[in-house]
Amino acid sequence: MRIVNPKPGKFFGFAPVDVLGYKVMMSDREKTVIDCIDRPVLAGGVGEAASILAAASHRFDWPKAADYLAQIDSIALVRRFGWVMDHVKADMPAAVRERLLDLAARGPRTWIGSNPAHKVPGAIGYDKTWHLFINVSGEELRESAGLGRRKALKKDG
Repeated sequence: MRIVNPKPGKFFGFAPVDVLGYKVMMSDREKTVIDCIDRPVLAGGVGEAASILAAASHRFDWPKAADYLAQIDSIALVRRFGWVMDHVKADMPAAVRERLLDLAARGPRTWIGSNPAHKVPGAIGYDKTWHLFINVSGEELRESAGLGRRKALKKDG
């Protein structure tokens, strides 16, 4: 177990939940996913964080997620979140994507994964849409690619 103390500005999006008769403070879906993208090492790595985001995105409150990202006020986090959403092909409303692109437009380049001073073999590289260097191998992200896409049900017939 690892105890994590978030900065006070990041401590929101929680509510009491009944777990086996005990009230436990738990973050909502949107804040949990944002936290996974913010600290992927605590979620099993960037590939696992992307898979978590893809699964959660089917029942996401997109405006709430965008509000949370604006409240955290981290351009790097907005860029990482936006890039991962594109990677998993989440069904993000266009207005929310545009809002995130606007939030991500200013500031220096940043990265996801290890510090690019130590380039990961097979790293995906720079994404000019999100101004983000993806220092994660394509292999690590292979299983999460496209997972956020809604699948149409086929009729037997």
